[in-house]
Amino acid sequence: MKTEAIILIIQTVILGITGLIVCWYTKETKRLRKISHRQVEVSQQQVKVTQEQIETMQRPFLFLIDEITDDHRSLYAENFGYGPAMNIVRVIIQPGGLMKGVRPNEPLPLRTLGPGQKTYKAVEELETLGWRPC
Repeated sequence: MKTEAIILIIQTVILGITGLIVCWYTKETKRLRKISHRQVEVSQQQVKVTQEQIETMQRPFLFLIDEITDDHRSLYAENFGYGPAMNIVRVIIQPGGLMKGVRPNEPLPLRTLGPGQKTYKAVEELETLGWRPC
């Protein structure tokens, strides 16, 4: 065998090995691209869930509390959430015996409540007349 033939065989083997390496590298790159794409999708879902949790934490959470003591009835709203409660309107559909002076379906707007604040409708009405609670 001549030296040229040996060099040609070696070049062919090296070219074949290089081709196999390129095929393997291409498959690995495709696999990594798919994995990366899945990671991006999971990250986007996590961001969406986190945003929803943050929005939920910033929302108001109102309780309407009805207290009856002897012949007195107090109905007040308290904000247990972390965000301000605005545009609150309370409507009494069927006033009972202790709700004198309240007409059915009369809207009773309440002031804006910050986190942890509460308000009585009667107190609010007196505040508009200049009275302040202690």
